[in-house]
Amino acid sequence: MNIEIILKRRVDLEGKIFITGFHGIGYTGYIAVNHIIESTKAELLGYVTTEQYPPIVSLDENRVLTPYELFMYKDFILFLPRFQPPPSEQNDLMKILTEWTVKNRFKEAILIGGLDSKLKAGEEKLRVVPTSQFKMNNKLELKKLDRNLYVVGPLAILLAYYEIRDFPAIALLPYAQRGRPDPLAAATAIQVINQLYDLDISTEQLIKDAKQIEQEIAQLKEQEEKVQREPGSLAMYV
Repeated sequence: MNIEIILKRRVDLEGKIFITGFHGIGYTGYIAVNHIIESTKAELLGYVTTEQYPPIVSLDENRVLTPYELFMYKDFILFLPRFQPPPSEQNDLMKILTEWTVKNRFKEAILIGGLDSKLKAGEEKLRVVPTSQFKMNNKLELKKLDRNLYVVGPLAILLAYYEIRDFPAIALLPYAQRGRPDPLAAATAIQVINQLYDLDISTEQLIKDAKQIEQEIAQLKEQEEKVQREPGSLAMYV
């Protein structure tokens, strides 16, 4: 298990709140975490490297953007997976992230995913899945996921490990469109985070740029799939 967390500088992580999301239904988790990082100008804190490290990078204004990165904003540590971890590596990576947050005495974890909008009833916007140690905020009236429904993928693994370790964590699952990026669902998750922690992270631009975000993620997905299909053909990148 060759997975390493590399921090650019020493940081006292005790009491921090861990936030992450992946490329599930509506790409909700990834869009939400990426928007929080960009809109707050969060500090690049470090990197996560793995044995099956995705062979794709791009260039920002000042640096190379790597597949898995860690950012810090106030008391929040955000893990941004620019690409979905391969299934064969998801268990090990999620276990390492769980152990890292528990060992460093983080306060709790917020996990963002998407819930198929076909399951939506009435006007409700999301459901949640808390571990037994997470203290629910009764003022927000958050509804738990029905018992006959399941969480799958990286979020499910994180929830399982956090439950085993008696660590407070909650998955926010806004209803999202399956089969395409859903910035509106991501905005819903961010609005709940604002309420939970008395923040004021704007989602106006996220909603305004919904079409552009959809196009960017579609391009990202196309590039990732091409590399997976043709690992020896990277002419389009270099």
